[in-house]
Amino acid sequence: MTAQSFSHDTLVLLCNNISDAVVVVDQDNRVSLFNAAAEAVFYTPADKILGRKLNRCAPLKSLVPLFEQAYTGGGYTTEVTLPSDILFRARFIVAPDKGCVAVFQPARSPDDTRVELANMIADIVHDLKSPISSTKGFIELIEAAGSLSDRQATFAQRAQSSLEYMLSLVHELLDMAWLESGASLDISHVDLNDLVRHTASQFEDYARRQGVEFELVLPPDGCQVEADDRRLLGVIGNLVSNAIKYSPDGGIVRMSVSVKDHAVTCSIADQGLGISQDYLPHIFERFYRVHTPETRRIEGSGLGLAIVEAVIKKHGGSVFVDSTPGEGSVFGFSLQLSSSN
Repeated sequence: MTAQSFSHDTLVLLCNNISDAVVVVDQDNRVSLFNAAAEAVFYTPADKILGRKLNRCAPLKSLVPLFEQAYTGGGYTTEVTLPSDILFRARFIVAPDKGCVAVFQPARSPDDTRVELANMIADIVHDLKSPISSTKGFIELIEAAGSLSDRQATFAQRAQSSLEYMLSLVHELLDMAWLESGASLDISHVDLNDLVRHTASQFEDYARRQGVEFELVLPPDGCQVEADDRRLLGVIGNLVSNAIKYSPDGGIVRMSVSVKDHAVTCSIADQGLGISQDYLPHIFERFYRVHTPETRRIEGSGLGLAIVEAVIKKHGGSVFVDSTPGEGSVFGFSLQLSSSN
């Protein structure tokens, strides 16, 4: 075997083991290499292509002007839709007195990039969640191990509050990553009453520390909806958490569910700071926060309400807000009632 044939055989072997489609034409414009990936892309076996002039190969005729441009300009990169109806990024490399090589790679769509980024964020945030939860647990063990001085107890409580905020931010980032990935909902029959009661139980300690009481107003016979219970719990929890944060000491957070005209509405009302009408049109935007002297002390990422709206829209529902400065706010959402009601 000559050195030249060995090099060609090696090149063919390598090209047949890569995922990119490779088409090589010699200086006479005859196809000299057509790898396995190219066979799949052009729906044509190599033995029907090799040795033939490019313009005599029906499946490759669309490439003729692209190769001609490469010879004229000395090689270039472009995007082209091939017979598979998939957009490819095509790179043409000219070898003087030898021919031209074309390499076709599937072009990544913005959606693909977005999904990959969302998955990467989710992986990173998952890695953050464990140490935050562990640290929070260790602080709780310190408090349970014996009495602390007033100063030590204050520091421990501050650390707990900071870790709770970090954990809530982790959950919000996980929700955003899930939404960006375009993942589907896990739909089942859900009793909205049960979700509201569960949320009240979850936030009972936090409400007590903030000096806030819950008032539940629920339909006596339950309220069935078609929903992803985990995501809906996150929505209600987000609204309840905000209501507690913005409530005065001794305030009441009213959690209610009502049914009208085949629709169910869940609303969370507080007696807190309220929101100016100027801010309301932007309240569900990502990273938007109301900046007033009264809200500076309240931590938040500006993601929570954007997540609420996105999740409810994914369920085919709608969100709403009504607020009066100095009197409080009502946030909520509406969904279609399940046919089983």
